[in-house]
Amino acid sequence: MRLGKFKENTATLRLKMDMSSANFNMYDQVAYRIKFIPHPHAGEKWVIYPTYDYTHCIVDSLEHVDYSICTLEFETRRESYYWVLEALQLYRPKVYEFSRLNITYTVLSKRKLLKLVKGNQVQGWDDPRMPTIKGLRRRGYTADILNAFCKDIGVTRNENVIQYERLQHWARAILNETAPRAMGVLNPILLTITNLSSPLSLEAPDFPFAPERGTHPVLLTPQLYIDASDFRHEDSKDYYGLAPGKSAILKYAFPVRVDEVLLNEKGNVIELKVTADKEGKGPKPRGAITWVSAEEGKSVPTEFRLYNHLFTVECPGDETWESELNPLSLERREGGRVDVSVLKAGEIPPVCSTFQLERVGYFTVDPDSSKETLVLNRVVTLKEGGVKKEEGGEDGGKGKSRKEEQARQLAEKEARKNMDPKDMFRVEGEKEKYGAFDDDGVPTKDAQGELLSKSLVKKLKKEWEKQKRLFESNRK
Repeated sequence: MRLGKFKENTATLRLKMDMSSANFNMYDQVAYRIKFIPHPHAGEKWVIYPTYDYTHCIVDSLEHVDYSICTLEFETRRESYYWVLEALQLYRPKVYEFSRLNITYTVLSKRKLLKLVKGNQVQGWDDPRMPTIKGLRRRGYTADILNAFCKDIGVTRNENVIQYERLQHWARAILNETAPRAMGVLNPILLTITNLSSPLSLEAPDFPFAPERGTHPVLLTPQLYIDASDFRHEDSKDYYGLAPGKSAILKYAFPVRVDEVLLNEKGNVIELKVTADKEGKGPKPRGAITWVSAEEGKSVPTEFRLYNHLFTVECPGDETWESELNPLSLERREGGRVDVSVLKAGEIPPVCSTFQLERVGYFTVDPDSSKETLVLNRVVTLKEGGVKKEEGGEDGGKGKSRKEEQARQLAEKEARKNMDPKDMFRVEGEKEKYGAFDDDGVPTKDAQGELLSKSLVKKLKKEWEKQKRLFESNRK
């Protein structure tokens, strides 16, 4: 075998173990097999390669590993692990097993991730949507964030699925302390201050909760860019942005009132003409909006990449996972602007530099950035607060207010309380997905008549049981 006299798959070297054992891993496992592939270090000198089961324990021993920690699927291999070490009279590390880390809205199987890469479903192993070290780093998740997350969830032998929101929680908690602030707009519209003749130089804190940690200059010019989501044609009591005839504060500056709204041929806002209350004589508005200068060279052209969940369901099925990919997992926003204060000595900041765009979210610099355009990946959104941001400002700011959205969610919750679990998968929007149901109303086949996978049926059954408890508790 070592001399290359056998073809691949024609011979292996096996260990004489115990064929009568109740553990199948003791059935004379393979130690070496033939592979005519150059080794990255030894080149073509060797054509026989050791298996994982044979190598794992030997390497642990030779490297004086005290505790060999594996996931639960290796628990049945513990017996063969110790058998090899005893046969070779080598030091025995202690072995412990724990459950795999499973996170909602993603997959951690190397086989599935490889299929995503080879199928061009993602841009590569370092795609910010990938749960790889390279992907997480490019997304903006630092070592401190990942370590805090792992410390939080701990180690257990119980099979569990960790909510992705817990990782986002630690991203917010750590970046809040480490990411300096800046202002930027994703969907800019022009704002002209008609009674401001010359620029004003202002100072904005890097960390508003700790002014002593420094400031950065921002230039307020007669023409600014604000985000389209900070303007509405129709005002409401719980909205604190700009509207015709309404005032809002330009952050770190003074209030402005909308006097005129200019529209393009499609009816979209292209410019707001406002009057500034530079003396602060009028009533102080409750809302404060962010802005950047529209003067040449005072803001940076930016492409925003807004990453969402890679899958549309929390736990992708073993057989249905490819059909559950989220087609909206990446949203590109070109034409955005960021304040020039993010630059370092006039140059694009280093890759993976992270800062908070006030009232928008945390962003990190992507390797695709160039001198012409800064590319920012969204690490995580901010918690809701202040002026309610409405995504996709091209609708002219006609989105629902926070109170309206809360009322809608409350109405849906009340409606669910009165829904018989037998009907939950037969309502509009659900029944189209399935072709057959069991006696309890749980789907058994998809719309094409194919049997659903066991994992998907199990998940649907859990949702059914949850609805049953809600329904029965409401009837008491």
